[in-house]
Amino acid sequence: MRKTYLAKWENGTISILTARDNLELFDKLDVEGDPNGLLIYRLPEDFHLGTDIEKKDEKTFISCDQQFEHDETEMKRHKFPENMTARYYADICGVTLKEFFAKQKLIEATLEAAGHLE
Repeated sequence: MRKTYLAKWENGTISILTARDNLELFDKLDVEGDPNGLLIYRLPEDFHLGTDIEKKDEKTFISCDQQFEHDETEMKRHKFPENMTARYYADICGVTLKEFFAKQKLIEATLEAAGHLE
């Protein structure tokens, strides 16, 4: 079942999106920017946001009509697990998290031996 999330970016903009799980949510947010450190809220099932495009003096505006009768305490803060970035990359590579960390250690040891890591 899909859940609806609101993510607030550092520049103040927001994204409203749906996702089945953390991996899909992380992936969708990663397309827009770095998902780490975002304020993310899971929205209630009955959340509705209507918009309207208006023209005033040759300029176009988007107005919003929020039909949302919940206070902030009903919006549940969503946090990714601490190792979400590693889980995401492991999923992309088609390996388990354990295999991902083993490969990461091997790469780091190779780079260190070659003098690229201090």
